[in-house]
Amino acid sequence: MGYSIITFYKYEDIKYPVDLRDNLRLLCEELNLFGRLLIGKEGINGGLSGKNEDINKFKLSISKVFNNLTFREHKSEKNAYHKLIVRNRKEIVRFGKEVNMDNVGYHVTPLKLKSMIDDNDDLILLDARSNYEHKIGKFKGAKTLPIDKFRDFPDELAGLDLDKNKKIITYCTGGVKCEKASAYLKENGFKDVGQLQGGIINYLEQFNDDNFEGNLFVFDDRLVAYDKTPISNCFYCESISDSYINCHNMDCDKLFICCKNCQIKMDKTCSEVCKNSTRQRQEIKEKTFLGVVTNYFANLKVVEVKTLDKITRNSKVLICGKTTKEFEQKINELRNDECSPIEKCNKKEVITFPVSERVRVNDKVFVYS
Repeated sequence: MGYSIITFYKYEDIKYPVDLRDNLRLLCEELNLFGRLLIGKEGINGGLSGKNEDINKFKLSISKVFNNLTFREHKSEKNAYHKLIVRNRKEIVRFGKEVNMDNVGYHVTPLKLKSMIDDNDDLILLDARSNYEHKIGKFKGAKTLPIDKFRDFPDELAGLDLDKNKKIITYCTGGVKCEKASAYLKENGFKDVGQLQGGIINYLEQFNDDNFEGNLFVFDDRLVAYDKTPISNCFYCESISDSYINCHNMDCDKLFICCKNCQIKMDKTCSEVCKNSTRQRQEIKEKTFLGVVTNYFANLKVVEVKTLDKITRNSKVLICGKTTKEFEQKINELRNDECSPIEKCNKKEVITFPVSERVRVNDKVFVYS
């Protein structure tokens, strides 16, 4: 079964961001998509993963809302996200300063940028990403900023003392940061400002060459997207590695580079203190949205669900809701809408099964694959 991972963004005035948020959340749930969508009055910024056919349905639907919306897309053997987040934000990427997004830098295609680099054009490549991103990969000779968050960009830019009359091309992962960065540069007197169209993802999909050194950090469960030669080092042994992980001590969660050997040695933690912590992260399980609870029979402790995906007896599900604490449940007994025992069911069927905890109508049910 094939999966797709898409990223997309667009700066565009949105009159009713709350309504759009609710509609897109419902669409993603119906299509069993996971990822993150940030929606504000200034536009939309998203990354999603799901089955190929479901991603295609999403692309078709959202393209009716946003004209000329473009997608960066990867194929995958599994979901790249393990949950769905759909939120309203004042900014779709936090910058902290008002910027005129009607005055952005001109777009530079990957082909044009490659030609500029190969021909040694007199230009400045400016990385708009954070430290942990450009640490594992960047364009050769690019200027980087010592920033932990994109909102630090304006303050740190002044420290570079760049020539405002020189050609500057900004770039980032998918385009959303470098587009806002290009507008900020123009507002601050830079005369010749461009931005890499579609970001590094778009470039590497077309030209997986040595102009980009190292690998690409991405904001999904993969963390690193391409299989290029690493330029960074393991936090512990300093061997060449670009394997990013989050510390498995749930009270730490530090993002750091750790080679496979040290991950085993240190149980995927960043220190001896974290290794000995009792609150250790469990490995992420793949899950699919099954449906919502349509009825709960309290005296029997049985739930009714109309399925959006297939399920079999002995499957494990996760149930959660606004006032229902998240819990897991193994389905030891599965029945259809006629109350007959069954071993499995298909999509759009009504099923019932016993649960150990109290649930409520409209609670969400996910099935582990």
